[in-house]
Amino acid sequence: MKPVIRTAGADDVAAICLALRAAGLPVEGVDTHAGTFFVCENEGVLLGAAGLEVHGGDGLLRSLVVVPGTRRRGIGQGLCQRVMDEAANRACGAVYLLTLDAAAYFERLGFEMVARDDAPSGIRESREFSALCPASAVLMRRLIGP
Repeated sequence: MKPVIRTAGADDVAAICLALRAAGLPVEGVDTHAGTFFVCENEGVLLGAAGLEVHGGDGLLRSLVVVPGTRRRGIGQGLCQRVMDEAANRACGAVYLLTLDAAAYFERLGFEMVARDDAPSGIRESREFSALCPASAVLMRRLIGP
């Protein structure tokens, strides 16, 4: 059977948090944003997850994780695209993310590095930006539009 990407439900939160913890990523807020998280699964087994938080007119891609052993199969790319599509549906002008060690990966997906000082106020005020990710995390942006 082919993996499927779908909107996460409340019953997915525990599996998402388990995968995030295993990858060393923050889990705070996953439960409150479960409706804008997406999971990739195959026959009920979680392969990856990613979330979107909307702050003002921009989105924040958070917690993109792919379970070890299933990487390099396009799961992360598919989840990222699903988040971008959702951000476009919600009229976001751009999607931002913070990363410690995956900047090269996200550049391949169309993101560019931007100075943290250039983050819009809604993104700066997010819990992810202001408290969960260290100041050493790189801020990246991908514009949405034609």
